[in-house]
Formats: sequence, C-alpha cells, structure tokens
Amino acid sequence: MQHYYLNLQKDKKDLSFETNVKISDGIRYTANEVFSNFENYLKNVLRSLENKEIRAKWRKINSKNQAKLLLEGKFFEVENKVGLYKITNPINEFDIDFEASLYYWVNNERKEQKISRQEFDRRVVRLDTKEKISKANWCGDSVSLQPFWNTTTERLKGISVYKNVEKTILYIEDGQKPNNDYKECNFKSYIDLKSISDIITKDYKGKIEDENNLIFSFLEDGNIPTNISFEGLKFRLEKINNSKVEDFHIQLLEMNETSNEDIFSPLRFFFDDDVIIKDGKDRIEYQKIEGSEEECILLLKKKGENSPSFPVSDLLTIVVNTYQIERQIEAISTLKTMPIGDYRNLIKLFEDKDKVGWDFPTNQQINEWNILTDENRDGCFEQRDFVRKAINTPDFAILEGPPGSGKTTVILELICQLIQRGKRILLCGSTHVAIDNVLERLIEKQPSGKSLIEQFAILPVRIGDAQRISEDVSNYQLDNFLVNNPDVEQKLLLEMSNLVCGTTIGILQHPKFKNRKGYINKKEGRDKYNYYSNEPIIPDFDYLIIDESSKTTFQEFLVPALYAKKWILVGDIMQLSPFTDRDEIVSNISHISDREGKRLVPNELQQAIFYLHQFKRCVNKNSKYILPIDRKVIKKIQEELYAGRIDVFKDKLFYAIMSNGEDFSEENFIQKHLHDLTKLELAVSDIILIEKNLLEEALKKHLLPETHAILLSKEWNSSQQAFTHKSYTSNHPFLYQDKDKEYTDSFEIVEKINQTFKEKGWADEIAWRMDREYQLRASEKTDKKINYEDFLPRSIDIKEALDRVACMAFPSILESLVQGIKIKGKHIRTDTTISEGFKPSNLRDRRVQLKYQHRMHPDISIFPREQFYSKEGALQDLSSIEQKRQWGYGKYKRRSIWVDIEGKVNKNRNEKEVSELIKHLKEFLDFAKNMNPPDGSTEWTIACLTFYRGQETLLREELRKLTKKYKSMSNFCVQGKYKVNIKLHTVDKFQGQEADIVFLSMVQNRRDGFLDSPNRLNVAVTRAKFQLVIFGSYKYFRTESRSKELNKLAELTTKY
Repeated sequence: MQHYYLNLQKDKKDLSFETNVKISDGIRYTANEVFSNFENYLKNVLRSLENKEIRAKWRKINSKNQAKLLLEGKFFEVENKVGLYKITNPINEFDIDFEASLYYWVNNERKEQKISRQEFDRRVVRLDTKEKISKANWCGDSVSLQPFWNTTTERLKGISVYKNVEKTILYIEDGQKPNNDYKECNFKSYIDLKSISDIITKDYKGKIEDENNLIFSFLEDGNIPTNISFEGLKFRLEKINNSKVEDFHIQLLEMNETSNEDIFSPLRFFFDDDVIIKDGKDRIEYQKIEGSEEECILLLKKKGENSPSFPVSDLLTIVVNTYQIERQIEAISTLKTMPIGDYRNLIKLFEDKDKVGWDFPTNQQINEWNILTDENRDGCFEQRDFVRKAINTPDFAILEGPPGSGKTTVILELICQLIQRGKRILLCGSTHVAIDNVLERLIEKQPSGKSLIEQFAILPVRIGDAQRISEDVSNYQLDNFLVNNPDVEQKLLLEMSNLVCGTTIGILQHPKFKNRKGYINKKEGRDKYNYYSNEPIIPDFDYLIIDESSKTTFQEFLVPALYAKKWILVGDIMQLSPFTDRDEIVSNISHISDREGKRLVPNELQQAIFYLHQFKRCVNKNSKYILPIDRKVIKKIQEELYAGRIDVFKDKLFYAIMSNGEDFSEENFIQKHLHDLTKLELAVSDIILIEKNLLEEALKKHLLPETHAILLSKEWNSSQQAFTHKSYTSNHPFLYQDKDKEYTDSFEIVEKINQTFKEKGWADEIAWRMDREYQLRASEKTDKKINYEDFLPRSIDIKEALDRVACMAFPSILESLVQGIKIKGKHIRTDTTISEGFKPSNLRDRRVQLKYQHRMHPDISIFPREQFYSKEGALQDLSSIEQKRQWGYGKYKRRSIWVDIEGKVNKNRNEKEVSELIKHLKEFLDFAKNMNPPDGSTEWTIACLTFYRGQETLLREELRKLTKKYKSMSNFCVQGKYKVNIKLHTVDKFQGQEADIVFLSMVQNRRDGFLDSPNRLNVAVTRAKFQLVIFGSYKYFRTESRSKELNKLAELTTKY
C-alpha cells in the first residue's frame, strides 16, 4: 500500500525521501480512516440485501384468439377552401406579433381577426367571409389576401362522414385518391367505434381489447367474422397470428397493497441485470430473455432451455442483486489500498480543507463553437463559460442548472469539443432517459445534413440492457452493435470507442468493470465482505461526465470515477436527492460502530430503547402492560432508565420478574424473583417486565394481575388471565391514541402494539427520522416529529457515529462539492472539501450556474423561481419563451391552475381528485386529438403525476378504462388525427422528463406527508411546458399546511 502512496503527486515538488514518506503516511492515514467508514457502511448495506427476497404475482398479457379491425378502402380529408385566403406578399418575421389583430375591409366595413402561428407558417388565413378583400393590415404592414376557392369547382367523390367549416372527411371504398386535394387521413377518429363494437359483441361474442389498435378478442376461432358493414362503411377482421415469443410475455403484479412509505415499486428489482428469478413454490430457476421495467413485462425461459415458457406456479421470487454494492466496495477498497495518478484528487476531498491545495485551471482557447453558436441568445454566455471551465479543469467541473435550462445542450457541446481534442469520454447518469437523450441529440441530423456523430467522428457505445434503452439509440447498444457488425471484435470496439455511455448502474455491465480480477469474501468470519485484489484500476477515459449527479452518492460516483482522470458533474441540487433504500439505512444504524469498527448498540439495548419509547406512548393510568422479554433486555431497560430516562417515567412503577439474581428496589423500579411476588403486589405497577421463560409458570400460578394486558404472547388470548382481564376492562377501559384515532378495547390495542413491535424497531424509528430531516434541509418548515433524540441511548453517545451514516447515505456528490454534506447539527471532526464544499475561490474556477429556463410558460416558472432559485438568480425566463408557449387550448385563464378538491383520503388515495383529474384530461384529449401538436412535434405529451403510489394505482385504473389499454402500467396512447401520449408516474420517477401539460394530484388535505420536501415539490411543478393543473384542497395548502413552500405554491397558483 505504501508504494502507491509514495508515488502519488504531492503539493510540493522535489521532496526528500523522508519527507515524502511522512506526507504519504499522513495521506494514507486519512484515506484509511475515511474509506474504512465507507467500507463498513457498504458492508452493512450488503448485509441487508444479501438475503432480501422480493415476491411477485404475475398474469398473462396476450391472447392467441385475437383479430384486428381493418377498413376496406380509405378515408380522405379535403380542405374546405371557401373562406380561405392566401397571404401573397412577403412579411418580415421579426416584426410579427401574434397578439396583434389582422384588420381587413369588406365592402368598406372593417373587420378584425387573429392569425395563428400555424396559419402564418402556411401563409393562409380562414376568414368569416366569402367576399373579395379590398385591403388588409397586420402588424402595421399592408397585407394582400387572395381567395383560394376559385379553383375548386368539381363535386367531391365518396361518402361524407364528417364536415365542418374547415374540412370534409370522405370514405372511398376502392381507396383511390381522385386528385392532390384529397389527403389520406386516419379513419379511427371518424368512425363510431362504440356502435361497431356493440355489433361485434352482440353478434360474435367479441370484446374490444385495445381501442387504440382496434384489437378484438374472441372466445373461439369460429366466432371471428370476415366482413362487417356499418352506415355504408366496410370493414374486415383479420386474425392476429401471435408468435410463440409474444404468447409467453407476462406482467408482474405486486403482492401487497401499495405501502404508504415506498417511493418506488419493489418490482424494479426483477429487472436488474443478472438476477436469478425462481418459481415461488417449486424453486425452478428462470432466465430473463427480455423485459420492460416501465410496464412490468417479462419474457422468461427455464434455466437450461432455449424456448420461452410461463412460470409453473403463480408466484415468482428473486433475491436482490448485490452486484452494484459489491462494485462500490471494490472501488472504495481500491482507492484506499492502490491509489494511482489522478486518484490523488479524490483523496484530497477528504483532507483538511485549509491545508490541501488544488491546481489552477489551464488556459486552452475555444476557436469555434459547434452547438452554442448564437452568442446573443439568453443563457449562451453561461453555457459557453462552463464548456471552457470543463476543458481547462485540472480535476472537477460542476454545472448546475434549474429545470429546462439547457444542461443537455451544454453536454453536447462539451462532448464535441473534447472529441475534437482527441479525448475519450465516459458518460453516465442516474436514468436511461438522461443518457439516451444525449445520444439521440448526437445522432439527429443537423441543418448541415450531417449528425454530430458524423461531423466529429464520434463512435458511441451504449452499455446496458437493450430492452431498457431508447429504440432510437438501440443500434449503439454494445450487443446490438456487435450483431450488426460481425467483423468487429468486442475488445477492439471498446478500445476504439471515444464515447461510452450508460447509467451509473448499467455501466457496471461494461466488460472491463465485470472482468476485473478480484473478489469479495462472502464466507462467515471476521473478514466477511472484504475485497481482495492486487490489480489497481487504470483509467481508460480522460473525462467522466455524470448527468443528474444530484441523484448520485459519492460511493455510486466512485465506481465509474476510477476509470477517468477528470470528472464533470452536471445537475441541480434543488431537484431530487439520491434515493437510498430505507433497509440500507436501517442496517447501518442497527450495526452502528465507532471509528475502530466496534459495535456500539447491541441488540438488547436497541430493543430496550424501543420498548421504552412505546411505553411512553401507551402506558397511562387506564392502561397497564406486561412485557415478556429476554433477561438481557430487562437489564438494559434498567440501565437506560437510570442513565437519564427516569424523569420521563417518574410517575410510573416498573416491576421486573427475574429467575435469579439479587432483588433490587428503587423508587420507580423493583426487581424480584418470581416466587417472591404476589398478584396484589404486582397490581400496583404500571409496567411488568418478565423473563420470557417465566411467563407460562406465572400464568399457571395466576400471579399476573387482570389489570394488565400481556404483550408479545401468542398464548395470552386463551389464558385465564385474559378472561378475567376482559371482565375487568369492561368497567375500566384502556386508552390508546394512534394518529387521529382513539382505541379503548385492550385486546385491539395489544394487537396494534404487537404489530408495531413486529414491523418496526429502534433502527427503523431513527432511519425514517434521519431521512425526513435530510429531505427538509432546505425547507423553512420545522417538524418536531422528526427529532430522534428520544431514541438515542442515554448510556452511550452515538451521535458522531449516526452523523457518519447520514453523511454517507443521503448527500449527492454534487451537493457535497458545492455546499458540503453537513446536516443541521451534525458533528464532523475536520472541515474537508467533501464536508464543506470547495472554497469559494476554487469553486469559481470550476462551477457555473445556468440562469435561463427554456421549458415553462412564465405563469408556471414564477413559483419555483421565487421559492427555490431566487438566491442564485436562476430560472429566469427566456425572452421568447412566452411566445414559444402560445397554443390554442382556452379552457384555463392562466397556465398554472389550481382545481380545488376536498376529497376523502384513505391510505394515500383520494378518489375525488382522480375523478376530477380524469374529467379535465378527457376535455384536453378531445382538443389534442384533432389539433396539430406544438413545437413541430409529431405527438402531444400529457403527464399525470402524483406523490403517492397508492394514488398512482387509482389513476392507472381510470386511465386503463379511458384508453381501453387494460394492461398498461405507465404509457397510455390515444390516437386521433394526432397521437396523444399519456404518461403516468410518481413525481420521483418523472425527474428529467417534461410534458406539454401536467395534471398533478396532491392527494393530502389534512397533513403534508412528504409533499413538503422542497426538492420533490420543485420537480413536481417544473415538468410542464404549456400548462400545469394542480388538483387538491386549496384551503388546506394555502392556509393550514405548516410548509411555507406549499402555502406559497397555492398563493401563486390561480384558482380554477
């Protein structure tokens, strides 16, 4: 190990050997202490995951006996040209104002009308007249308007099925187009599908299965009709010849009702790479052929077989794949024991901030810009500034940008500039969407006719499961590329590629990552989970670019970071932080240790503190309990009481019934042998602690008073003591408060308390509070419930150890380097770059904050700008954004609207909000299906978002009914004249994406839940481009919520 540290670059040059050894030992000591903490943290994570089993039900999704409804002939659209006028003279585009009216004169009478962007682009306008226009004026310029319809005199052919002022839709059976005025159109928007479906259902026992694709299912092959006629239209039903592969696709279903606390579905683990899927009953192993995580669809085959098949039983299980955590342990261990070259800059992050030195940037110039070509465009200066800093950085460069600020555009420019300089790039991100978005932009054609890939000789390789990446970039996926180019060897391709891309998890499938020589010891013993290797990691890449780095922890960042020499971090610390599974935090708290690795809180102390906390809640003058537990736990309860908790129970009397040992008596705590006690003596106590192995004997001897209920005992309900207790409590009811509900039946109370003991523990109580404390770090709200001081042992100080866990579990690498990872009141020994962030002077050389947003209408951006970005002066509106966000949907008077709903909330579900949301969605669909999508897009995009998976489930059920896509999970497509794509997600799943219109369901109206997280709220309200519609209790969020951010949101949103 010393050899590697001696050869690391030092701040001072020409050191003597003795001085070099001394400095190297200091660096090694720091690295060993810091990275040992990370190793211990990750080993505890591995411990929590190694035997974690996830179960799922499943269902078939394809039916063999299906047919598709096809039209015999074609539908054509003919524009009604009467009233249509052509703008014949040129108009300067820079002078136009679409808010200005067109004034025209007919028979000396002035009339006015607005011209839309679409009309201007076509240079035609439809007017409410058929007369000759004598003169016209628009935006101060004279306009010449010539009628269109003089050339259209022939009679229209075919059956008219629809007609309005602008167009006529015609059906022609032979499908022949009479002339160029006839434009073929989609027939689905103009047929009475319900009536046709009724005919098929009534006469042929068919059922509509997929309304968008006109798929019907039938009970028997013989039932499928060949031809159907309806109101002059002729159709045929063509049987779908399903292949064997399609027949065996299954859809996974969650075992239990959605948990109130889970942010993501546990089904996500089934789609990890290299997982072993087993039959839940017969334990048959299956291999994954393909799958779609978004729709929870899998295609499986039995291990050792070639053909797909259905699982044998109705239950599937997996053990969670720990490969990602193992690679993180490997990276930490390698950095600690075999640091080379540029890794010195990674170790510097953990050294004394005031003593460490950071190199100055170089001064390379950029002579030509490839994408950031318009220097006068708002925000271009900051974008260019960052590219310069990234090219010249000696170590890190940091790009922060609010939603829609053009971070991806900057990444594209940076990639092109680096490739031009002969650099190799590793591109990572937290989501497939983020990575594929960059690749899609690289391969799309530029105005020059060439793509950026062609223009700059970029050879990209996409690492990851082909089923989980965008179809548009699938040719660049490693396996697909090799199939399409059989003459290219994998090793040669990876060496030649100058841009390798993958998610922070998916990149772990890179052959070089997977084939490293080393292993993690998984055998029981002192060195379990230690990593062993004698091979350092040699960086293959000049730069690592991490997009959405605000969602990446240091340990996640480190795995790809060791394969690069410099590191570019892109993200926004005001959006979502890394997601850390609660089980990982719980495992680390329950195994919490000091800096030497000694466990601080043994199991019996954890149980003692947890029981005392529950007693504090449930014991009162009406409610007394008996708790059978281990002897060691009783001793720890006694220690905790007299180490500082006795004041909490100063009016309560504890009795401890023991099998041996000395009797003990204090004011609040009496300890005696079982044989030395009487029922009357015990009756005066509030809490009786009894060794578990003595309970049966005590019940037989009728020593336990009927005034007390017995916890954690399966035998109690059928005991004589329970019988007499029931009689006693009929006149002396117990009292227990749980949330907003009051309980008086002692048997029901015992069941609830036992359930709490079964489902939760000491570490769970601290974990969720630590998590909430971190989520609210940027909030003005204070929540007393998240204080976990009551759970800290009084007999030992573990605050510093808990701080270490929090600082490894929650912050992102981006937040760490910008503002540090200290959480309110945390105890960090030394101020380091990772704990405090870069010094201001070092940060200025490395960081740029983008100021302008290109996504949202100004009505939508005002709240997040004032609430989350005012300090940095960011999220300013592009000067042209309001004009770019013009559209023809006039239902709402403002672009940020609050629909006031007071619905009943049950298990994080609000049916009334769902009903109202679907109503608004239907109205928008009626508009969008027949209206040209904006921004030159080929489809409309709608996002239905909510903060809770329970509400997501309700919305899914309604969207399935609305779209007739009964097996869709997240994607619901509606096809009219124009395609409308509806996405359903929780807010957390939708970061990095956007939609034309967002419908957001708040759900809660009596409490904030985790809506009060500023980062989560920021993501929720910044996804919409044209329109944001919020559904929730306006009164609650405006005046009753304790979150100032939620109060402000309601204040700045127009009530519908």
